[in-house]
Amino acid sequence: ERLPRGMRPTAAGEILLMHIRGTLREYDRAVSEIGQLRTGTRGLVTIASVASPLWGLLPAAIHAFSERYPRVEFVVREFDMDRAVREVVEDRADLCLIFNPPPRLSLRQVAAADFPLGVIAAPSHPIAARKTVKLDHLLGHQLVMPDGTTSIAREIDHVLETRDLRLQAQFTSSSVPYMIAHVARGGALGIMTPVGIEDHLRDGRLVFVPLTDRGIRPQRLIAGAADAAVSVAAANFSQLLR
Repeated sequence: ERLPRGMRPTAAGEILLMHIRGTLREYDRAVSEIGQLRTGTRGLVTIASVASPLWGLLPAAIHAFSERYPRVEFVVREFDMDRAVREVVEDRADLCLIFNPPPRLSLRQVAAADFPLGVIAAPSHPIAARKTVKLDHLLGHQLVMPDGTTSIAREIDHVLETRDLRLQAQFTSSSVPYMIAHVARGGALGIMTPVGIEDHLRDGRLVFVPLTDRGIRPQRLIAGAADAAVSVAAANFSQLLR
């Protein structure tokens, strides 16, 4: 509408102007969010993990990462090793956390660390007073052992075979939480790495005693990604894991 001193929008023009301003604000917001995706300050990271990292290492890493990148979202799912690898290979997860990867793993290792294998015990158990322990020291004690689906069980079986030694486990389980809870009640011993019992060690509910038998190797925990480039957010999280 023309006025003596300029113009003003009609009622229809006011409506159009309001929508244009809103559209431009949404456009600016979209451009900003795309920039955040490119810098990794925003995004989604999906992780497929075996059980034990879920009980200490991974929550601590995600918490530290989220303090720096609060707008990055995480989806964390638990699988056995073979399924965790398949989740990444088939592009349903950005990263997998697994122990003792096979030699021809079809993934790129973006982070890795070695952890000792040892015996976990309640503080009141006689074994808890030892600095180190060997497998034959466990004879006659109640044992709760990982079942044959785990890499730790395969490692122990191999060492026992080379020494012609037999350990009778009264209890076996594929569940890390169950093993931890069972041992923490006292009486039984378990065999695992310190991964997954960090809080129990810190507050004194469990004791970890390293195994020193010949042939007992450190357990390698890796974060694996597909050969294709991961998102910036996943790459930043991998850097934190390293």
